[in-house]
Amino acid sequence: MTYNTQHQTTIGATDATFDQTADQNQSTTDQIRDKASQIANDVRETGQKAMEQVSQNVDLKGQIQQRPWLLIGAAAAAGYVLGNLGNSGSKQDSSHRRSGAMHVQSSSFSPGQNTQASAMQQAKQYESSQREGMVGKLGRKFLSNLSSLEELYHEQLQDLYDAEHQILKALPKMMEAASSPELRRAFELHLQQTRGQIQRIEQIFDQMGVAAQGKACMAMQGLVAEGNELMSMRADPAVMDAGLIAAAQRVEHYEMAGYGCLRTWARQLGHHQAAQLLQQTLDEEEQTDRQLTQIAERTANVRAVNS
Repeated sequence: MTYNTQHQTTIGATDATFDQTADQNQSTTDQIRDKASQIANDVRETGQKAMEQVSQNVDLKGQIQQRPWLLIGAAAAAGYVLGNLGNSGSKQDSSHRRSGAMHVQSSSFSPGQNTQASAMQQAKQYESSQREGMVGKLGRKFLSNLSSLEELYHEQLQDLYDAEHQILKALPKMMEAASSPELRRAFELHLQQTRGQIQRIEQIFDQMGVAAQGKACMAMQGLVAEGNELMSMRADPAVMDAGLIAAAQRVEHYEMAGYGCLRTWARQLGHHQAAQLLQQTLDEEEQTDRQLTQIAERTANVRAVNS
């Protein structure tokens, strides 16, 4: 009888402890939920004001730079936290009740500690993500929007800078695949020109006062991939030369279009030294294209027809 009385007393004390812990956990969760809700409301109000300013053609660039997280996806993040807090509170509370006796036997168990720590950790991570602007691809896309010709000019310089580096790696493979000595010399000459073209772009970046940095040129990646596919095929040497010329001219035409636009924009923006450098590269690309056409019409295509 004495043992049963003590056991019932222990169970009763355990239930009381867990009831108190559940109340504390619920209070903590409510506080965090209220805080997140307040932040979400602030976000919505700020977003609404921003949209009103946009409709009035007000410049928001300074505000976006100061507090980008307020304008990008923070409401979604708040909703995510609110949902997780509601789920975690109920699940962890019911879990404690089901396994109460097992946890009481462990001397290292601290009622409610895991639940509160988890909730507070989520809240800290949420606030940190707001301060640092960690809102994923949506935020980066929003902040990278182009608002001026100057920004477009810079973005396209980065694109061609990466494209030239891709060509620099591809040309040695094309030289090796070519059977015509004349075609190999043309590729070798353009390889040397490409190194100089890269230096010109770096000189333009230096004039702008920014570090030379490329942005992945998806178009050039596709063109280079097509060239690699061609070189992986078994083909008559003359036919391969004709195909290599076609692949190279596709690259040249892409570069000519890019450098032509950049040259024109540089003139319109008053970057006259940059415009001269870009014109030099454009002249080289046009010269290479004409040279490849001459090789194709004079020898490569003729040999390919007779192969």
